[in-house]
Amino acid sequence: MKRNESAMPIIDPKRCDGCVLRLRSGQGLCVRLCPSGALVPRDGKAVVVADEPCACEIQCETLCPRGAIQLPFQIVFAKNPHSHR
Repeated sequence: MKRNESAMPIIDPKRCDGCVLRLRSGQGLCVRLCPSGALVPRDGKAVVVADEPCACEIQCETLCPRGAIQLPFQIVFAKNPHSHR
């Protein structure tokens, strides 16, 4: 996926508390487990680094205990190649 085609996570700063379950590294779960490095800690909260592409592997969204992260996605309907319409 090219950088301009990559969806970036949306973090609700009102819900993000930097992760109550902080690890020894001082990072929240989402920052620690982001495979692409698109999330970083800043001022006690997770933020998206604009120059890093998101791998869209959904770990951050599913692991966030506060539900502060959403990954936008696009539904694409493809034509059925077997359809006669």
